[in-house]
Amino acid sequence: MITVIMFFFDHQFAYIAGHTTSSNYDITPGAYQTSLAGFFDGFVTKIDIVNNTLIFSTFIGGSAGDYGMSIYVDSLDFVYVGGLTFSSNYPVSSGAFQVSSGGAVDGYITKLTPSGDSLVFSTYIGGWAADNVFAIVVDDSGYVY
Repeated sequence: MITVIMFFFDHQFAYIAGHTTSSNYDITPGAYQTSLAGFFDGFVTKIDIVNNTLIFSTFIGGSAGDYGMSIYVDSLDFVYVGGLTFSSNYPVSSGAFQVSSGGAVDGYITKLTPSGDSLVFSTYIGGWAADNVFAIVVDDSGYVY
C-alpha cells in the first residue's frame, strides 16, 4: 500500500511525500534510506516531470510507523519533509531541537540534501500527546515554519 499525502511542484520537478508498506517501493541507489525500517515508512520522491525520470526516492523512518505528511523545497533544492512518527528511533541529527520522542506519536521535521542521499538535519517535535506536522514552509533566511 502506498499513500501519497503531499506534492510540491516547481517548473520541472515534482516532489512527493507519503508513506508506504511496500518493501519494493521505487528507491534509488545511493538514497538516504534504501530499505523499509518499520511496518510502514515515510518516503520522499523527486520526479523530473519534463523528462519523465525518477531523480531520487528514499524511505524515511524508524522501526515503527512513520507518515510523510508535508513537503517543501527551498531555493537551493534542499527538501524538507514533516509528518508523524510512532518510532522511538526515528533518525535525528546531532544537535537536533528534540533528540528523543516526547510521547507515543510525535511530529518530525527532516531536511534532506538536494540529491536525497543524506540528512542535513532531523528532529522530533512534540510532547506527551499526539503531534503531527501537516504543513511546512521555509523562509529566505532558512527558518522552518
